[in-house]
Amino acid sequence: EDFGIFRGFVIRINPAGSVELRGLSEDASYLQAIAIDKDNNVYVTGSSKMGLYQRVITMKFDSEFNEVGRIYEQRSEEDVATSGKHITVGDNGDIYVAGEIKNMETFAGKHLLLKYEEIDNK
Repeated sequence: EDFGIFRGFVIRINPAGSVELRGLSEDASYLQAIAIDKDNNVYVTGSSKMGLYQRVITMKFDSEFNEVGRIYEQRSEEDVATSGKHITVGDNGDIYVAGEIKNMETFAGKHLLLKYEEIDNK
């Protein structure tokens, strides 16, 4: 058993009262925030390990808890880790993710703001 890898997941209790679990991926993932839109779609954001560094992962599940899509966002610099910390969905359906970019050598950080018009790549 490998305790060095974290795999993010989302749990839902369906209308029948049963627990449903959705794993994010085989790579190491950390979930930081969740949002629900007016159509009961669920959005999650956090970070996903890529090599030695982390990148933002943002996912969408439909109201039936099926994964609709995911987006990975990585900054172009080599020695940085990015992570989504907060997520919200606007009335028009735009998805906003706030997070951070951290230099892994100096640990200096910057703010990150992402906007997606849709997450639908399945």
